[in-house]
Amino acid sequence: CYRTGESLSTAELAPLLDERGALGNKNCRTGAMIALAAIAEDHPKLIKKNPLVENRIWINCFEKNESISSEARKAWRIANGMDGEDDASSLPPPSIMYSIPLLPLFSHSDKTIADSSANAYAHAMGMHPASIERNLIKTCQTYIQNYPSAFGDEKPTTGLPPQASAKALTKPVAPKKPAKIVTGLPKKKPMKKSALAVAGIGKPKTGIKKKKVITNSALLKPKKERTLDTDDLAKQFVSKAKISDAEKDTPEKLAIRLGVIRSIAALTESSTNVKFELPTLKILSGFLTAFGLADGDAGAQGAARNALRDVIASNGSSDEAIAFLLPHLEAVLSTGVADEKCLGDLPIEKIPRDVDASDRRKEGSVVAL
Repeated sequence: CYRTGESLSTAELAPLLDERGALGNKNCRTGAMIALAAIAEDHPKLIKKNPLVENRIWINCFEKNESISSEARKAWRIANGMDGEDDASSLPPPSIMYSIPLLPLFSHSDKTIADSSANAYAHAMGMHPASIERNLIKTCQTYIQNYPSAFGDEKPTTGLPPQASAKALTKPVAPKKPAKIVTGLPKKKPMKKSALAVAGIGKPKTGIKKKKVITNSALLKPKKERTLDTDDLAKQFVSKAKISDAEKDTPEKLAIRLGVIRSIAALTESSTNVKFELPTLKILSGFLTAFGLADGDAGAQGAARNALRDVIASNGSSDEAIAFLLPHLEAVLSTGVADEKCLGDLPIEKIPRDVDASDRRKEGSVVAL
C-alpha cells in the first residue's frame, strides 16, 4: 500500500514512526523498516528531508537484534541512493542535526530502544567530529536540567560558617534591665515656699526633671530569664527559597540522567571513532565529577563512575590528557570538591557542595584513577 506515486502525508507515516512501528516490539520494528525501505525506493527525498523518518531508521541500524538492524541498514542505504545490501561497515552518515530527535529517546522505557539510541548517537558523532563538543554540551545540559536541588534527607545549609552557626545557636540572650518602679507609697507633702523663694532669691539651680515611669504592681514580680529556641534561630539563616516539587528528584528525572550517562558511555566504544580534544575532555570530566559522581542516586552515581573510567581509558593516553587528568582527579580525591572551571558555560548552581556529595566524589575518583 506504500508503493504509490503520490507523496505520503504525516498521518500516513505516523504508524511507522511511533510505538506501532519503529519504536514498537521486535515484529513492529522489523515491519516498519521493510515498509520504510519500500517508501525510500519511491520517495528517496522524503526520507532525507524528514528528520524524524531519518532518525527512526538510523536508530534501528544499531539495534542488537539482527533481524531489525539488517532491515534498517538496507532501508538506510536505499534512502541514500545505494544498493539495498546489508553492509554495516559502509553506512552513510546522518544529517548534522542528528542529535535533536535522539535526545528524548535516551530515556525510553524500552531499554533496547534506549541502548540503540545511545549507540546511534555515538556513531553519528564519530561521523561528524566537528559536532562533538557542541552536542556534548547540550547532552550535559539535559542532565543538569533534570538534576534535583537536594537528594533524599539532605537539608539546606544555614549560609553561615560552621563556627558562626554554632555560636549563634548557643549564645545566651541577656535580659533587659527592669525599669524604675514606683512603690505606690504616699507622696511627701510639698513644703510651702518662703517669701525669698517666691522672689527667686537663693533658689538652687536645677536640671531637667526626669519623668517617673509609672507601671503596675505586676511588674514587681521577678522576671524569668529569656530562653531562645535554637530551631527558630536557625530558620532565620536558611534560604527562603523552599525546595519545590519541581526541584525534587523523580523517577522521570532519574531516567533522563541515566540516559545521558548511557549516551556518554557509548562514546567510548572503539567502533564509534569518537576522539575528544583536550577542551572537550575537560568539560566532560568536569561534568562527571561535579554532577555524576555526586549524584544522590546510587545507580546514577555508579553509571557516572563507570563512564568516567571509560572516558579516561579511551581518551586519556596522550601526554596533554595525562597532564590534565592526574592532578584533576587527585584534587577531587583529596578534597571532594569539583573544579568548576572545567565546566565552561555549563550552569553550576546545582552542583552539590555538601559533605555527602564530597564523599561520593572521593569514592568515584578512586575508581577513575
